[in-house]
Amino acid sequence: NLKTKAEEEQEKIAAEKASLRELCETSMNIEKDLYTEETYSALKDACAAALKVCDAGNASMEDVLNAKSIVDEAVKALKTIPQKEIDPPQDQKTKQLAAPSIKSLKSTAGKKEVLVKITVNKTANADAYIVYRTVRGSSAVLKIGTTTTGTIIDKNPVSGKTASYYAVATSDNPEYGMSKNGTSKNITLASATKKVSVKKDRKAVKVSWKKVKKAKTYYVYRSRKKASGYARIAKVSAKRNYYVDRKVKVGKKYYYRVVTKGKTAFSNLSKPSKAVKAAK
Repeated sequence: NLKTKAEEEQEKIAAEKASLRELCETSMNIEKDLYTEETYSALKDACAAALKVCDAGNASMEDVLNAKSIVDEAVKALKTIPQKEIDPPQDQKTKQLAAPSIKSLKSTAGKKEVLVKITVNKTANADAYIVYRTVRGSSAVLKIGTTTTGTIIDKNPVSGKTASYYAVATSDNPEYGMSKNGTSKNITLASATKKVSVKKDRKAVKVSWKKVKKAKTYYVYRSRKKASGYARIAKVSAKRNYYVDRKVKVGKKYYYRVVTKGKTAFSNLSKPSKAVKAAK
């Protein structure tokens, strides 16, 4: 029993480490040029220290949670550099492109991941659009990417929080300068379930999860690896909070994650379950 409890604790620590590593990766993808050197350096140092905790085999749960708290505080402490409009010499003046607005945001539970599809209203003379995301309660600005078609995908949306997307227009023509930030559009993803439990059964695995308020549907994802490779295997009514997976191989290790569908949007994938093997 003591060994089992120790193994369960290590599973929990491993899950928190995965969450911490993901937080660091997301935090370091922000546009560093938008923030003061001091606050960005503090975030960089916090993430570097946190990743060392992730790599440490003897890190305790307290170590991981403390590292996560420090990274969160560093993100909140980020200070943006005031944007200054520079009026170039008369012979170097360019025409500023019109600022593009966000046309639509749509979340989708795909076969392998949850996505937010962002569509930008195109503007005259623009060749590409750079799309950014902010999350309510945080000053961090995340660059989603650049699109020439007006459509781009956010492959790592945030569950249970209001995210705001906006775009700026750019042109290959030197006569046109980058636009100002366009009008943003918001989307609030559903909250992810806080816990996914698994229980081995005869040639099957029973997956259960904590219900989410106002959920309409749940989607179950499975993988042989803890951190990647998940594929959607089932759609479950909100009246139930379990699914019996009978398409497993005896003796093979599996992990499960659950996506919640709310009234208008999906959540991202939940934290992974602990490993489980189907019994003979």
